[in-house]
Amino acid sequence: MRADPATIARLRRQVQKSPGDAEALHTLAVLLFESGQTEQAVYFEQRAASVRPAVGDFHATLSTMLAVLGRRDDAIDAARRAIEVEPDRAARHLALVPLAWDQGDHETALASAERAYSLDPASARASLASVLLNVCRAERAIAILREGLEAMPEDPWLLSSLASTLNYADVTREEVLEAHRRAGAALASRAIPLPAPVRTPLAGRRVRVGYLSGDLYDHSVAAFLEPILAHHDRDAFEVHALSARSSQTADAVTGRLRSLCHAWHDLGRDDPEAIARRVHALGLDVVVDLAGYTGCTLLLAMASRLAPTQVTYLGYPNTTGIPAMDVRLVDETTDPPGAEDLATERLVRLPAPFLCYRPPTDAPVPAPRPSAGPIRFGSFNNAAKLTPATLAAWARVLRTVPGSVLALKSRQFTSAMVRRTIVDRLSAAGVDPARVEVLEPPVSKAEHLAAYAGVDIALDSFPYHGTTTTCEALWMGVPVVTLAGDRHAARVGASLLRAVGLGELVADSWARYEAVAVELTNAPDRLSRWRAELRAQVARSPLCDATRFVAGFEAGLREAMERRR
Repeated sequence: MRADPATIARLRRQVQKSPGDAEALHTLAVLLFESGQTEQAVYFEQRAASVRPAVGDFHATLSTMLAVLGRRDDAIDAARRAIEVEPDRAARHLALVPLAWDQGDHETALASAERAYSLDPASARASLASVLLNVCRAERAIAILREGLEAMPEDPWLLSSLASTLNYADVTREEVLEAHRRAGAALASRAIPLPAPVRTPLAGRRVRVGYLSGDLYDHSVAAFLEPILAHHDRDAFEVHALSARSSQTADAVTGRLRSLCHAWHDLGRDDPEAIARRVHALGLDVVVDLAGYTGCTLLLAMASRLAPTQVTYLGYPNTTGIPAMDVRLVDETTDPPGAEDLATERLVRLPAPFLCYRPPTDAPVPAPRPSAGPIRFGSFNNAAKLTPATLAAWARVLRTVPGSVLALKSRQFTSAMVRRTIVDRLSAAGVDPARVEVLEPPVSKAEHLAAYAGVDIALDSFPYHGTTTTCEALWMGVPVVTLAGDRHAARVGASLLRAVGLGELVADSWARYEAVAVELTNAPDRLSRWRAELRAQVARSPLCDATRFVAGFEAGLREAMERRR
């Protein structure tokens, strides 16, 4: 049934005449929701659920509507009622997973995913693997995905999940590459058939470039995209934002980004065919993917070829494996000669570093380093990046530096289960749990950055480096020790540190990584000087030089177009 005004009006008359007609109430609610009248949709869906409380679909639909409105607690209550009505339907338990996760209730998210998996492994496998990864159980997540692929070897969503999850694991780069090749081929097999984009001469006109992302809000991607939008040569480039996210999540950062574009397109987030057709119709010269496998819907759309030149950049640390993706933008440190063998796209190397950081405007001034107290190591990286090898190296550093403390902060640490997992792993490696501090989640970005006052030396994760976290640590005057590995995700830290003049903190082995960390503990004057001076050093470095960077970035886009022609 279509959500046109005449149909909605007819249903309104029907429910006025028959207020106990639950199906009509539900249908009206769904059509109102589809037409953007969400508050009214909730009202009528609540009425449907009250008339027939034993219908699980009514509670489940109500939960979805409430979540869109940002009423998370109410959405969880409705999802729980759907489970009470239909406890043996996997879909009901799966619906609770993202709601509980977003509320920081990781235990409920995991339990719900496990229950759904026990009821219907095929439908719940990818969701359970995602939760397992984010509660630091990557090994089991990978095992579950591989088990599913034995039965469904060409399933694009399982393949995509496996490719993304392997970035967090201590596995070979060849294994990771093969997973991405398979995922890309599976997505390509599902591509929406579209006419070949028309390639028109560029002489005398601007290049029409579109940035495709679901993260055009207060998100780490935006911190690196904003300098590009702000410094694009507007006489040479016509800039389009392709926002694949609910408009209800827009914030102040969204507003800033919108003001920097020639055109803004709200695409929605769940329908790859609709996204593909709409972007294709824009007639862009270049579409830049900023999501990779963090947004598989968008990759599926790009597999259809939305523009004559397609580029992947920034939001994902690996190849896409998609034949229609032409170019990947990197730099000579993240992807040195030979890295071509690890990408299905052609590599275009930007002048290093491959990104430009926009420091937060509300960052507090770095606090002076305390003159007394124990050495405090720290990592504010995503807890999913804390592999066994990383934790083992950190444990060796802590054992070498008597009395030292490790401060950890990540959104996952709101979960007692995750805190216990990481502390237990460090304890098994010989670290007294009393020397591990898990910091409270901050209320604001400023509070998050202020927590660096309690860190002397930041330790990078491996093989998946930090990016935003490394930039933030440096901006707050805290040096970062990183290990340069054999793939892009494991070399980003090297690119950032060399860009700000701290190449001596880049190690080429675990032994050297640990030695650098320990050596810094014996240089308190150096640590104090960095706390006072590093922000200025970063600000005048290539990492924050937007004018220089965007000139190179635009040249990279033009090279991508030429190499595609």
